[in-house]
Amino acid sequence: MKINFSKYQGTGNDFILIDNRNNFFPKENLKKIIEICDRKFGIGSDGLVLIEKSDRADFEMIFFNPDGSKSLCGNGSRCAVKFAYGLQLIGTNCSFLAHDGLHNAFINGNIIGIEMRDVEWVETYPDFIFLNTGSPHVIVFTDGLENLDVKSEGRKIRNDVRFKSINGVNVNFINIKNETIHIRTYERGVEDE
Repeated sequence: MKINFSKYQGTGNDFILIDNRNNFFPKENLKKIIEICDRKFGIGSDGLVLIEKSDRADFEMIFFNPDGSKSLCGNGSRCAVKFAYGLQLIGTNCSFLAHDGLHNAFINGNIIGIEMRDVEWVETYPDFIFLNTGSPHVIVFTDGLENLDVKSEGRKIRNDVRFKSINGVNVNFINIKNETIHIRTYERGVEDE
């Protein structure tokens, strides 16, 4: 099967984007999605984005992590908006449907912004904060951000038994210095920083 695709990146995350308005892509074939996202044997990416028709928005974005799981991805959403703009599906303002519901977005030159859903709840623990932004996140404040082994430490938290029922979490390690927020993220599904 020949598949036309584009490859975009948003703040370092790279994505495969496919115009699937004709529903030709076998999105139920998770094995194929995993193969396509594989960096050694496939195209390689931090996710696969399908652009489809929607009755509720300008388009629907279906996002797959490299492990085949679905979720919302902020950078993937921004790339989807730029891709849809290139396909002439939208103008500089639009709405799109994603895994967690409806989002609004805008394009202003090279800036692409998306409206995230409101965080409905925040749980505070002694060693982290847990919240859901459309995708579950744990926030860990740390002073040693520069030298932190994000992959190893993030994997431990991502796979913690407390998060097994929701298939793990994304882990954001944060340091605030001189009114500047520094962040490094371990992403579930990507299984890397």
